Amino acid sequence: MPNSAILMSYKESHKAEEVILTKFKIARMIYKEKLESKEIAEIFSCHRNTIWKIKQSINNHLNANIMELLTADRHLTLQEIKDNFNFLDNKPKAPKSNSRSLGI
Repeated sequence: MPNSAILMSYKESHKAEEVILTKFKIARMIYKEKLESKEIAEIFSCHRNTIWKIKQSINNHLNANIMELLTADRHLTLQEIKDNFNFLDNKPKAPKSNSRSLGI
């Protein structure tokens, strides 16, 4: 994936395509192309901590299958990405336990 192919910022990418796909592209840049967080942040016009957070999420779920998919030369289908990288999808931030926060 050449760097010049990315024309949208991180936020625009989230709006135009699925969140998990944008984060997968960033993960590929980290593990396949061996780019630094600062370089990736400049390409996507986002903060380097955003890149670091995605990298940490992958490191927490890293196994041989995940690493093989990230470094493979073949193209993955959207369904393959969703099945194997579902931990990259945004989680709801609403509280689940405090009744005062739930509006009850």
